[in-house]
Amino acid sequence: MGRSERLQHQWALCEERDFERASRETLAVLDGLQGADMQDAQRVLGTCAYHQQRHQDALHWLGMACHASDDSNDWLGVALAAVRAGNPDVGAQAFEQVRLCQQAAKYAQWPGIHLQVYTYALALSDMRQWVAVGPLLDELKRAYKRLYCTDAAYVYRHGMPFLVAALELAARYFNAHGGRSAGVAWLQDLADGVDAEGGQEVERAIGELKEPVGK
Repeated sequence: MGRSERLQHQWALCEERDFERASRETLAVLDGLQGADMQDAQRVLGTCAYHQQRHQDALHWLGMACHASDDSNDWLGVALAAVRAGNPDVGAQAFEQVRLCQQAAKYAQWPGIHLQVYTYALALSDMRQWVAVGPLLDELKRAYKRLYCTDAAYVYRHGMPFLVAALELAARYFNAHGGRSAGVAWLQDLADGVDAEGGQEVERAIGELKEPVGK
């Protein structure tokens, strides 16, 4: 998504994590904006609200910015805000739009569908939406097995999260919901499909799985 030249200063404030000032200065010029400038202002306001944990406001502004957007990142912002605002159904609908945008762009939109899957799954796990997390982890596992090489730079170039980050999420999921035995089986299946370096990381992840309470 291209950034409006009129809002460069506000985006710079966001990058400096001065979200309060970025929001205030965007609101001050909002009435004079239209078209793409207005859409980008809505992105700024949604981004600020999200990082300030005002997730309902973030959902409002990012949802407005999504009108007629074919940018998967716009829709990802809506999905994340919706999940954290307690609207997982809206989040799921928005993430389907992420997939449709990536499909239409032949999966060329950065940061890549699998990084977006990971980011979405992480938000779901933070909100303990475990049932929705499992299929996303399975999707990531299949992608790592197709890629085979788990070198960090190689993985990132292919638009995927670092393996260690995905494994931390998997351990979190199986400790909270799936159970240790299911987690060990899932991780061993992954280890069988990746290189030796990745297999070592998976073994460490297995060590992080906990026995069920009472066993």
